[in-house]
Amino acid sequence: MADAKPTSILHSELQTNLCDERQLNLLNHQEKNTVKNSLIAGLLALTVALGACAKEEKAAETTKPDAAPVAEKKVEATPAMDVSGPNVVKIALPTMQCESCAKTIKGAVKGVNGYEDATVDVDNKVAFIRVANNTPEVKMELEKAIAKSGYSTENVKRDQAAYDGLDECCKEDGMKK
Repeated sequence: MADAKPTSILHSELQTNLCDERQLNLLNHQEKNTVKNSLIAGLLALTVALGACAKEEKAAETTKPDAAPVAEKKVEATPAMDVSGPNVVKIALPTMQCESCAKTIKGAVKGVNGYEDATVDVDNKVAFIRVANNTPEVKMELEKAIAKSGYSTENVKRDQAAYDGLDECCKEDGMKK
């Protein structure tokens, strides 16, 4: 039994081992608590943030003006333009591409003296413009107004600076891109 350690050494090693095990358990417990506390803190922060969002959303809803009750609107049918009428000018628009072009063209002709109404047919690339007095001079004024907005007509080439300022979809071959 020469290998046997004295009891006091064994007792001391056992105490050291127990102490190490307690410290290890304590560290594990502290780490678990740290992770748990971090998760709880994260969840609390998320809850507070979500609560703040909900409050802002609710505040935004309460600050919106109350919508007036929707009354039935009477829709009055506007008579379709008689494109064959004597005071309707027909203008070919070979460079027109889309509905945005049509809107621009309608806006351009509104400023012409004698303008009354306009219908623009994108598919057939033509505008029908009703005027007070259909004369060759009025037609030329309409075509110049359209050209100034960036679109060529059958008789007037477009203004290049206005064309350059158009959206890409409104430029020739713009819808094909």
